[in-house]
Amino acid sequence: LSLANEGAYPFYLLHQTVIVLSGWWILSRPLGVDCRYVAICLASLAGTILVYVGFVKPWNPVRWLFGMKHTRRGRSRCNDGR
Repeated sequence: LSLANEGAYPFYLLHQTVIVLSGWWILSRPLGVDCRYVAICLASLAGTILVYVGFVKPWNPVRWLFGMKHTRRGRSRCNDGR
């Protein structure tokens, strides 16, 4: 629960940008409305998770930009001895 709580605000901030970019690309494809809707939903979820895990969570300067606390290198938030 603490990991989800930590990522909620960055996830909220990132998802709109990912939705707009994936939607712009997907809407230019010759697909039906149902396929477009599902594709945009899946692409936005996957893209937001990838950006958060790959670029926001591991880098302290980027964490600071999103209002997250500084984390020490090599220390896992899941295995902190509790």
